[in-house]
Amino acid sequence: MLLALAAAHPSQRIAAQKADTLLLNNGDRIIGEVKVLENGLLEYKTDNVGTIKVKWDRVVQITSRLYFEVATRDGLRYFGTLPHVDSAGVLAVALDQIFVVPMGNVVGITRIKQTQFWDRIDGYLDLGFSYAKSNQTLQLTSGLDATYLLRDWSINLKGDLFIQKQKEADPTRRWSIRPNVQRLLPKRWLVYALGQLQQNQELGLDLRALISPGGGRQLFRTNSHQAEAFLGLAALREWYVDTTEASGRRGTSSLEGSVTGNYRAFRYDRPELDLSANLQVFPSLSDLGRVRLEGDVRARYEVLKDFFITLALQNSFDSRPPNPDTPKSDFTTTLSLTWKF
Repeated sequence: MLLALAAAHPSQRIAAQKADTLLLNNGDRIIGEVKVLENGLLEYKTDNVGTIKVKWDRVVQITSRLYFEVATRDGLRYFGTLPHVDSAGVLAVALDQIFVVPMGNVVGITRIKQTQFWDRIDGYLDLGFSYAKSNQTLQLTSGLDATYLLRDWSINLKGDLFIQKQKEADPTRRWSIRPNVQRLLPKRWLVYALGQLQQNQELGLDLRALISPGGGRQLFRTNSHQAEAFLGLAALREWYVDTTEASGRRGTSSLEGSVTGNYRAFRYDRPELDLSANLQVFPSLSDLGRVRLEGDVRARYEVLKDFFITLALQNSFDSRPPNPDTPKSDFTTTLSLTWKF
């Protein structure tokens, strides 16, 4: 219905300020503005009915004078405008020269915006809250994942917070902040520099500061799932609670390896369903035999446009924590409302 309304009223299309053209496999031609292609859905803004989402396999032609990054399933990236081509089923990308890519091979179209800083940021924000009257337990959870994309660089900030307060018990707090800068290379390769600040009172961890350089590769990317793998080194400084010390905590420094795997699967039919899993393994190079794990699984289900219900599972494990009296693992489950921006 939205596509029919957007394709109707040719006089309004001519008068519209938006100048991109979208041609569908049923013959409808819609004037509007290309926003993004991700997860097999093309987000397209029109003057008549606002922003619509179109299944990518229904699109046979796109033209735009704006500047985009076009990603293909074989790892190639093209930059430029999207000029008109006579043949249906292919996408042209023009900068210094024109590249023609089969539509079925395209898995991402991202606008390289030349506007305000905030317009270049994409991500999500979580917020969860629960209260159990029986034992007077209050839980607050929050999460943030924001990415600033340039032509050959990606800057990401990820954070999470978990607070639990219970009557006649000490509050429990767990939080993490992780900035990450990536330099994108050809053939899906990349190098990165990662930092992290982390606290987990359940494990007796007062503070962990980490710096990790490394490299990785996007293993595959389609319109339904994608996976990445990374390998690097991590230098860290940790402060654990230790009542035998005058300061109340004890600090240690160490060097670790870093092995990371990320997987994401999505269903582009509405309502959207998104599943992601991330695992980080840190084998110690300074304390052989010690291994740390950080993992999380997230499933989110769309309830309104750009709003999701998210179920998240997180686990932290340390085979040999510096303080032997602290637990080796901590597991949390959260249910939250997510806003995608």
